Amino acid sequence: MNNICSISIRKMCFLISIISFLTLDLEADTTTVYGTIPSYANRVLSIKYVYDPVCELSEELGSAKADSSGFFKIKFSSDKVYYGTIEIGKLKAYIFLEPGGKYEITLPQYAPKAPEDLINPYFEYYEFYVKILNAETNELNNAVHLFDFEFSDFLDAKFPLINMQGPKARLDTVEIYYQNKFILTKSFFFRQYIHYNIAGIQSAAYSKTPETIFKILFQKNYDDFQNPAFYDFFQQNYKNFFEYFTEISGFSDAITSGNVQRVFEIIRSKGWIENEKMLQLGFLKGSYDAFYEKLYASDAIFLLLTNYINEQQDEGLRRIAENVLAKITKLRVGSPAPDFKLYGPDSLSYSLYDFRGYYVYLNFCTTSSFGCLQQYGLLQAVDENYLDSLKIITIAADEDFAKTYEHFVKNKYRWELLSFQRQPDVIEKYEIKAYPSYFLIDPDGNLMWAPAPSPNEGFASKYYDFIRDLKIKKQKEEGTYDPAFWK
Repeated sequence: MNNICSISIRKMCFLISIISFLTLDLEADTTTVYGTIPSYANRVLSIKYVYDPVCELSEELGSAKADSSGFFKIKFSSDKVYYGTIEIGKLKAYIFLEPGGKYEITLPQYAPKAPEDLINPYFEYYEFYVKILNAETNELNNAVHLFDFEFSDFLDAKFPLINMQGPKARLDTVEIYYQNKFILTKSFFFRQYIHYNIAGIQSAAYSKTPETIFKILFQKNYDDFQNPAFYDFFQQNYKNFFEYFTEISGFSDAITSGNVQRVFEIIRSKGWIENEKMLQLGFLKGSYDAFYEKLYASDAIFLLLTNYINEQQDEGLRRIAENVLAKITKLRVGSPAPDFKLYGPDSLSYSLYDFRGYYVYLNFCTTSSFGCLQQYGLLQAVDENYLDSLKIITIAADEDFAKTYEHFVKNKYRWELLSFQRQPDVIEKYEIKAYPSYFLIDPDGNLMWAPAPSPNEGFASKYYDFIRDLKIKKQKEEGTYDPAFWK
């Protein structure tokens, strides 16, 4: 009996130890970023990362609202190193985030964007690396900063000589030197950071064949786009990817006919790229650049990408392809309107999908624009006259959303009011250059009028004519059309 009890106790202890181990492992995979910065009190801080290396699109890792003292804590699960960015106001900060890392950070004084900054296509953030208050000497961020500093000095002194020597330059020994110098930083990610910084100099300093670049400088099993050195190397060497193959018979015909399988057959025939993910990304980068460089007709690229999306089984690659197609057809009449997830004064989030089935009169405004304030009254009349078919959404590009909401309440405006603050790139997505700006989106979420006329440019009468013609067409199809009714 005692033996049985002891066995049971040992089993229980074993189970407890396993549970404890799993719990510790789970905690180790939770990355935490925290700090107390008084000027950020009651503001939302969000950390994002680039998930799409072709369109260079980001998504959120985690976010938190600072309390009244400016304290915030952002937590998210992680199984890899992320190159995170924090964009808030005029600031854009960068930080490497390892799984299980706990980072106490500080940022400069909060500096809001001015209204003119929001529509300035040439606006530049004040960019910097985040200061980590509790970082150890050989921590990844410190190692990267020190390497960048030393390698920059090396290039300033040696690049003219490297450029002159060409292939004779022994950059392999340079890599060995830096790998040994930073040997105390035990990070595979950092080793690759060093490698691809030096590989970038190798491919830039002297001409290399595509075979050398893709088979030697690109390491076969490495494709981590969170590593900025690898990311830059990809952008440098995959630019205009299709140009490597344009001289091959049948390649251009395959592109223009939308024959995805034939395009890949030709690319694979060179044998340069053994990493399947990198080969797929080469196709997507090639399609993207070919559109903007006008190497092929736009319709041919649209067809090629549409066929690729329909055939692609990998969810991640399909998502990037959809991003490419969305970007190159962006704001074209008939194309999907850029989606968003924005918050209203009720703290609920709204996306375009929430308004499917209605025409959406989307406008971007600020309370600092006299034109916006002047046209709200006209918008109110449109809202009241077309409630059955039309939804009006105002996206307020104001830092002080409460002030905008107060203006709406005071004037009894009842249409949807959303703040741009949680997704400021919505301004860029719709290429807003002035306030107010207007778009009409159809019930399926596609752009119908881009741009749309403003209320004082006759939107109401144009929309009335459109709805009337739509109803007449339907009545004719149903055999119920009465011309006298419409006179």
